[in-house]
Amino acid sequence: MKKIRFLAAALAALLLMSLLAGCGGKEEPEGLFYKASGIDPQSTVAAVNGRSISAEEYLYWLSYHCETLVAERGGVKWNAVISDGVTYGEYAQRSALATAIQFSVVRDVAEKYGVSLTDDDRAALRQQKDDDVLRYGGRDQYLRHLEALGVSEETYDRINESYRLTARLVETAGTEGSPLYPPQDALDDFLKTRTYATVRLITLPTAGLDEEGKANQEALLAECAAQIRQADDPCAKLEELSASLGQSDGGVDQTLGSDVVDMTLMKAVNALEEGQVSDVITTSSAMCVALRRPLDRSAVARDCFSNSLILTRQSAKIEVSESYKNLDVGKFYTSLVELRQAGYETGPTER
Repeated sequence: MKKIRFLAAALAALLLMSLLAGCGGKEEPEGLFYKASGIDPQSTVAAVNGRSISAEEYLYWLSYHCETLVAERGGVKWNAVISDGVTYGEYAQRSALATAIQFSVVRDVAEKYGVSLTDDDRAALRQQKDDDVLRYGGRDQYLRHLEALGVSEETYDRINESYRLTARLVETAGTEGSPLYPPQDALDDFLKTRTYATVRLITLPTAGLDEEGKANQEALLAECAAQIRQADDPCAKLEELSASLGQSDGGVDQTLGSDVVDMTLMKAVNALEEGQVSDVITTSSAMCVALRRPLDRSAVARDCFSNSLILTRQSAKIEVSESYKNLDVGKFYTSLVELRQAGYETGPTER
């Protein structure tokens, strides 16, 4: 009988403990993003191929994309349609999700191929944080800045690490023999749809020059082109002339892609054979002299890999939560701005 009474008392004690634990329950969410959205920052708003994206990280990117739209367009009516029935709010929401997905894919790829941040990467990240702490006047002020952004230090560090990890993956992909270096057939297919050329350039801006100034600059560059053609070592001569004109990149090969470069420059460079020097090339903002170099295939490999990351993101399996579906972007961002103005002193989200 005593044993039964003892067991009953023990069970009652356990029940009381569980009830007390239940009363405490989960801690009430807190933070700027929770106040602005009603979404627990630690909850999951989406999953990318099974990898969770926290509300805190997603709302950081949503804030960023909202601020970008406001900076570009001024006062934004979030329910107004941009095109094809998509509102500004929906555009910001999708852009933020795409950014979060991109970094999730980067983490997946890095884990798959065993790529991690180097000691130099981590030293650069520490220096970046030290610079930020100094810029904001000390660690307490730095943490308050993060609080005003809406993110914890851990999440902010993770975001900065993701940028650095992306760069590390791309750099690795440009190293022949690495597991990320694209196979030859992938590079060949990539080059079928794009044009690349590796050059060294002397570039002088034309902004602020009148017609006489432009004529004088064109004559100067024409003389540079003649000297480079006559030189025993054209690369060394171009670097020397570039430095004499106050330009620091004359000794560096640059690989130009037709999808991102001024088409006037690209057309002129494509007309050159390897080792040839161009006449003066006039673009919309500058005058150049180009020396055609052997194609840097590592640069093409890096671009090919970056393109594959985009394709991987587009084909990823995405699941979103009800809180994501029900989020009113206009209300969230309006509330966020009001909360910051009421209790925080900070600039726009920095990236």
